[in-house]
Amino acid sequence: MARFEHLPVYNRSFELTKACFRALEKMPRGHKKAIGDRIVNSSLRQTQIIVYANGAQNKEASLVKLILEIENMVLLLRVATDLKVLSLGEGQLLMERLFEIRKQAQAWRAWAKEEAKKNGTDSHGASRGVKKAGSQMSPSSRTQGARAKAGPWEPRPDSRKRGA
Repeated sequence: MARFEHLPVYNRSFELTKACFRALEKMPRGHKKAIGDRIVNSSLRQTQIIVYANGAQNKEASLVKLILEIENMVLLLRVATDLKVLSLGEGQLLMERLFEIRKQAQAWRAWAKEEAKKNGTDSHGASRGVKKAGSQMSPSSRTQGARAKAGPWEPRPDSRKRGA
């Protein structure tokens, strides 16, 4: 696994995060919490998702989250620019940086899909062609002992419900 600090998409995202913090300082007080914090938090989440994706076995799932987070930030930047919370030049600069990140994330996702095909796994990391045997019973019809033996992937019973 390569260090994430050397990834161009990570470096672009980190630069975008710093630019968002600088833009937050210039925002009017009333808009800092409403939209400014959301823009900064979105850029931080993007950088975190890049770190997670770099270390993940199934990169595609993380990259889908990254692309969705980027689309969310596009919306936030458009609102901030339209409401004149960000100047037109500042909004355009942040948007251009964001589009560079999106382009790199989409290319990385395409690569991850191809790698999954080469390695014989589907988009969730499971081997293709091999079906895992699963129970035909619904989770609610199992006894508490059977649920405990089933493993950690099954939801735990809600203690507020009767019979759990």
